[in-house]
Amino acid sequence: MYKKAFTLIELLVVIAVIAILMAILMPALQRAREQGKRVVCESNLKQMALGWILYAQDNDGKIMKGDPGSGPDNCWGAAGSNTGKTEAQRQAALMTGALWPYCSSLKLYKCPTGRRGEVLTYSIPDGMNGTKQDTPSSNRSGHTTLFITRLNQMGSPPPSERLVFIDEGFTSTGCFSIYYARSEWWDDAPVRHGDGTNLGFADGHAGYHKWMATETVKYFRPRADSRVTGSKFPPTTPEGRRDLYDFQKLVWGKVGWTL
Repeated sequence: MYKKAFTLIELLVVIAVIAILMAILMPALQRAREQGKRVVCESNLKQMALGWILYAQDNDGKIMKGDPGSGPDNCWGAAGSNTGKTEAQRQAALMTGALWPYCSSLKLYKCPTGRRGEVLTYSIPDGMNGTKQDTPSSNRSGHTTLFITRLNQMGSPPPSERLVFIDEGFTSTGCFSIYYARSEWWDDAPVRHGDGTNLGFADGHAGYHKWMATETVKYFRPRADSRVTGSKFPPTTPEGRRDLYDFQKLVWGKVGWTL
């Protein structure tokens, strides 16, 4: 007796069913994988924010500097950029930063979505003891009083609504820059996780920030992939302007223009 075998048609049906199942499951698996990376990234930012607070408490309320440099009070140390130095050199530079004694694991400084060879994917906004640009031509802040250099300078809005760290992506360890008095983006809005990014706050918590405007995501997502910098992008829709306005308030505490 001969054993009954699958016919060609039956085999093709089985293959087709498997292909359909894969097409259904793959997006779900990708979303689950991204969710896992986002959770790890958020945990990184929470630990960094807590380390940032501990540093200030150990230094009479003075917060660390956000720009790269060799001083003992600089967050990243002389980390340099993600290019021009070896990975080992950039890692060694991070270990000289003011944050390192409180966050002494290199894994904390890189989002899981980062590319190979990247060492640091997080940055500090200008407003948190970062780059001061107060000239009329730059107009990134407009007032030196908006720059926070000590914990006790934060009143209203409270520390829980003041941004300290941002998952910017590929970064030169320079500060994240954004205007205070213009309805225009300076640095790109990060689109790292879905339609948003992760943030760390001055009270030590971290959270996911989702962009509400299709315009924001549509403009900045391709730029993130191509590593383009210097957007100077003025949103045109009410939702896009709201995205910018709300983010400016997280950085500066208030905004120098009205919706």
